[in-house]
Amino acid sequence: MFLGSWGNGVEMAAKKFDGWIASAHYRSTQEIIAAHTRYREFGGGKAIVSTLQLPKGTDLGALRAQLLAFSDAGFDETALMFLPGGPKPEAVIQLLD
Repeated sequence: MFLGSWGNGVEMAAKKFDGWIASAHYRSTQEIIAAHTRYREFGGGKAIVSTLQLPKGTDLGALRAQLLAFSDAGFDETALMFLPGGPKPEAVIQLLD
């Protein structure tokens, strides 16, 4: 797996690695999905969004829309980072039911 690569690294991840982990820490949902589209165009396999931080005050409706956007784009998984005071895992799991 190739972690958090952007730019030309997306092509390298697709061609030389078994998967790609796209960090959501500094990128918008649209940037991540655009990079994922490129990754798949270059023949990339498994793709995971990571470091999606859930701080205090996380809007669960917006989070649900974001998770669905990643799923609709074809990401295989999303790894969430539950920060102190953020939503409870149970509340996030219910978003996907």
